[in-house]
Amino acid sequence: MDYSSIFAARAADYVRASTSAPTIRAAEFAAYVDCLQLRPSERFLDAPCGSGQAHLWLPDKVAYLGLGPAPDFMGACSATGIPAVLGDMRATPLQSAYFDVEGSLAGVHHEAQRRALYANGGGC
Repeated sequence: MDYSSIFAARAADYVRASTSAPTIRAAEFAAYVDCLQLRPSERFLDAPCGSGQAHLWLPDKVAYLGLGPAPDFMGACSATGIPAVLGDMRATPLQSAYFDVEGSLAGVHHEAQRRALYANGGGC
């Protein structure tokens, strides 16, 4: 089983939980963004982005784009105005896009074929 199939089933529950307790993972997101060392004007790809909560912790003037394979997560991003694209991380629809930093807080550990994911130079 991989991220796409796991979160096709779990995404709605995750979104509901994170909406009802939006600061519960504040320290986790702050540490993630701090680790990325993003600078103003950089372009950041967050994948899989879940409901795009990392976007809320970014420094000013960092361009964010989330990528994720779960439609419920992408719907949550859209509903809150967080830029995100629905797509498979192994065959990203962003082939010609350029990012200064790509990151993943959580989700990749659900992927059964991580080696293939990392080998995909156009992926995350």
